[in-house]
Order: sequence, then structure tokens, then C-alpha cells
Amino acid sequence: EQINEKGGYIYIDTPVININDTVLEISGTLPGGIIGIRQSNGEYPRIDFKYARDTQFASCIIITGSNQLLKYLIIENSLSAGIVIYGNKNSFVHIITRYNSDSGIEIYDEADSNIFEFCYSYRNCNIKKFGHFSNGFTFYGGYNTIFNYCFAWDNIDSGRI
Repeated sequence: EQINEKGGYIYIDTPVININDTVLEISGTLPGGIIGIRQSNGEYPRIDFKYARDTQFASCIIITGSNQLLKYLIIENSLSAGIVIYGNKNSFVHIITRYNSDSGIEIYDEADSNIFEFCYSYRNCNIKKFGHFSNGFTFYGGYNTIFNYCFAWDNIDSGRI
């Protein structure tokens, strides 16, 4: 499913969104993104890929666009990485990636000038690969990437590669 190719923001004001069978691709170059609204219990919305993972569907958020914002979200239970980034000039603010089968966040060669602030990645574990490549943050490139106050812990592999 491709979202946000024409710009604009999507606000999520629900405790959890269960994704059943797809990869969410955020594309386009016009400013936009997904912003979570803090819930009454103090938690932020969760995008949960558990059902897709359990049925063996590829599942994650892929950022191919530029000038996108992801803010106040929890991304969990993906069959692959929680977030995969190919796009440029994107911002990630207060994002939590956890319980994903590969790394919490993967940044690829094409990605340039992305900013991460207050992002946390923990307890990512790929059991089928005996934990190989289950890092908090994985870099396959990603030039001019800036991390401010980001932390990774309790991943089956390392915090960062």
C-alpha cells in the first residue's frame, strides 16, 4: 500500500493499528508524513505488524519519499525491519521500533540527509537467522544522517552496524 505520494499529514489517534498483509510505503517529495496523537494512558499509537508477520507476509514501513515526517509512533512486530529508509531529507521524531524480526531501523545507500531525534530501538530479534542483523539501527549507507538523543538496547545483535 502506497501512502502520502501527494503530500499532507496523516494523524493517528487510536492505541493500535493492526497491519494484516502489506508493506506500507511512504513516497513522494511533497512535505507530509504520519503523526501519532498521545493517548489518554500516556502511550503513543502502535503500528503493529504481528498479523502480517504470523502469516509470513513481508511487513514494514518503507520510506522512499523525501521531506516526510514520522512522529510519535511505535512500530512493532514486523517480519523484517520496522522502518526501511531509501528517501532523503526525512525526519523521525520520538519513534520507537521494537520486537521486529530484523533491525528496528535500516538506512540504505540512497538515503541522504535524514534526521533522527529521540528515537529508540530495542528487543529486535531475528530468530530464523539466529539474531544475525537484528540491530537497533543498521546502516547500509545513508549519508549526512544525524542522530540526536537516540538509543538502542537489548537487540539480539548490536545496537548499531
